[in-house]
Amino acid sequence: MSDERRDDEILGRALGRAIETLHVNETPYERSRMASPAERRALFGLPQVAATIAVVVLAVALGAWFNSVREAREVPAVGSPTAVPATTAPAAVATPVASIDPNRDRIWVYFARDSLPPVGVYLQGILDDSSSEGRTTSRLSLLMGLQPSRVPAGLLNPLGSVSPAVNGSRQTGLGVHTSGDTAYVEFNLPTGWGVSGSAQSQALLQQIVYTVTEEPGIDSVVITERGQRNAVIDQLVVDKPLSREDVSGYSRVSPQLIGETWPLTCTTPCPSPSTAKLSNTFFVDKVPVSAGAMRFMILVESGQPSEFYVSPLKNDQTRSQLPGKSVLQIDIAGTDSKTGTELVNSSPLRAIRTSVRGARTVYELALDDLRPWRVAILPNPERIVIDLGGYPASISDTIAVYSPGQGDPPLRRFSVNGLARTFEAAVLWRVRDGQNRIVASGSTTASIGTSQQWGTFQFDVQLPAPPPGTGDLFLEVYWASPKDGSDQGLVRVHLKVG
Repeated sequence: MSDERRDDEILGRALGRAIETLHVNETPYERSRMASPAERRALFGLPQVAATIAVVVLAVALGAWFNSVREAREVPAVGSPTAVPATTAPAAVATPVASIDPNRDRIWVYFARDSLPPVGVYLQGILDDSSSEGRTTSRLSLLMGLQPSRVPAGLLNPLGSVSPAVNGSRQTGLGVHTSGDTAYVEFNLPTGWGVSGSAQSQALLQQIVYTVTEEPGIDSVVITERGQRNAVIDQLVVDKPLSREDVSGYSRVSPQLIGETWPLTCTTPCPSPSTAKLSNTFFVDKVPVSAGAMRFMILVESGQPSEFYVSPLKNDQTRSQLPGKSVLQIDIAGTDSKTGTELVNSSPLRAIRTSVRGARTVYELALDDLRPWRVAILPNPERIVIDLGGYPASISDTIAVYSPGQGDPPLRRFSVNGLARTFEAAVLWRVRDGQNRIVASGSTTASIGTSQQWGTFQFDVQLPAPPPGTGDLFLEVYWASPKDGSDQGLVRVHLKVG
C-alpha cells in the first residue's frame, strides 16, 4: 500500500471514531406532548456542536500534517534566499492639528521669600478661564491645596498652611468677585490663617496680593474674612485695597524719577555721524547683583549716542501682549540687531521687547512691579547698566548694598560692594554687634559722586576676634550730611549666626 493511501485510511478511521462518539439528542417521553407545538430542535446541542467542531479541527490538522510530511518528501531543498525589492510606502497625508499653547495647563502663581518680594513661577494646573473670578479662584486654590513637595526649593507657600487641620480634617472656603481694577477676596478659614509673627504675616500678605493681581486688569485686592469687613492676619490688620507696590517692601518710586534723561560721555563729534551699534544682556537673582534684583545692560559696541531716556509705564495687560504690571522703557540712539520679544519669566523680569524705530532702539522691560531702579554708566567698553530691586532693607534712595546679603553669616573678613550716589562720592560704614556696640568702621569712595547716576563701591571688612556672646552682627552703610553730619541714606544688613 502506498504512503498516500495509508495516510488517507488513517484519516478516515479517525473521523469515523469521532462520529461514533456523538449522542443523539432524544426527547424523553414525559416531556413530549402532542397538543403542544413542536419545538424546533437542532440536531446537536451546544456541547455536541463544540465536540464536533473540535473533532473536525483535529482531523483537518492531522490531514494537514500528513500532507505536509508527504509534500516535504516530494519538494526539493530550498536554495539560498534572494533579495526582495523593497516596496515603497504610500506618502503620508498631512492632517491639520490644533495649535499647542506652550502655557496650557500651567498657572503663574507667586511664592514668598525671606526678606524679599515674592517670586512668580509656573505650576501645572487647570485654569478656570470662564471669568476673572474663575481664574483668580484657580490660582489661589492651587496654592492653598498644594502639596509641600511641589513647592520650589528655597521658596515659601504660606497659603498652603491657612486653616490648619483639626483631627486630620482641614476646611477652607474662598469667595472672589471683581469690580473695576479691584478684586475682593473673602476667606473662610475656621481655624485661622496658620501663621504667626510679622515676617510670616507679611509673607502671606505678599503672596496673596501678588497672586490675585496677576489677573489682567486687576491692580489691587481687598482681603476680608467671612462675616468681617477686614482681615486680621495674626497681628496684621488688613483694612484697605492693596497693590503690589504697597506690600513689596520697597519705598514707592519718587515722582522726580519719572521720565529721566541721562546724558552720556561723548567726544567730538557728538553724537557720532554713524549710527551707534548696540547689544544687550541681563542677569536676574545672581552676581553681579543681589537676590531679588535684576540687571539690564546695554553695550555700546560702536558709535557714540549722546543720551538716553528711562520712563516707567503702567502695563495694561488687557491690551498689551507683555506680561507683568509695569514696564520700564529705555529709549536710546542706536540700533540693536536683536529685536522682538524675549520671554524671561524670572521675577522681577517677565519679558524684554526690543524694537528699532529709525535710528533709535526702544527696550521695554516687562516687570512684576515698579520697584526702585538705579542707572550706572561703566567705561571700557561703554555699558549702560540699569539695576532694579534687591533686598528692600539693603536699598535706600542713595545707597544699595549687593553683598553681603540679608541673613548671610558674619565672617571675620568679608567684602562689601554695591552702588551709591552720595555727596562727593563719600561712603561710610560701620559694624555693630548684638548689643549695638560698634566693632569696626571705615570709609570708602564710590566711582562717581554728586551725580544723577550711581557709582560703584567696594571695600573689605576685617573684624576683631568676637567677644563671647555677641551673636548676630549688623553692617550699616551710609553717608554724612555736609550740613550737620547726620546719617543719610542708611541701609542695615543683618548678618545672622547659624
